[in-house]
Amino acid sequence: MESFKSFSLGGIQGAFKNAPAAMGLIEDQLADLAEDVAPDECAPTAEAKAALLDDMGHLLHEFILCGAEPLLPHVSSLGGGDLTCTWMRPVRTLFLSISPVGKRRLQRIVMRGEKAETIELIDSPDESALFHSVLWVMGDDGAK
Repeated sequence: MESFKSFSLGGIQGAFKNAPAAMGLIEDQLADLAEDVAPDECAPTAEAKAALLDDMGHLLHEFILCGAEPLLPHVSSLGGGDLTCTWMRPVRTLFLSISPVGKRRLQRIVMRGEKAETIELIDSPDESALFHSVLWVMGDDGAK
């Protein structure tokens, strides 16, 4: 069974007045994640890391343009060359799964009582879909 490797980026939520520094912190976290690989696991691939950095770059750019502070994901890997980004709030959760070859998929989940319900899956999301999905997680208008 693969172990769950993760590093939270949540501690730098307030540091986004400087996007290059934020990207540097994300790159540092990816490096740490790649170093903590068990012998029977694969580190995140170059393709997965490139897809994540590209997505985070576009996401930070969109937040800067609208003058809002972004919610950063928790980045993890199951040890198969993949990456997963998780944005979580009490009622809403967003997963961005990145395969070892860099293919991406978004999954929006809401909590209804004690039950998690997937309300949307987006294969190969574009920059706008990712940005609006992160805004959706950040919203406080109920679980739509």
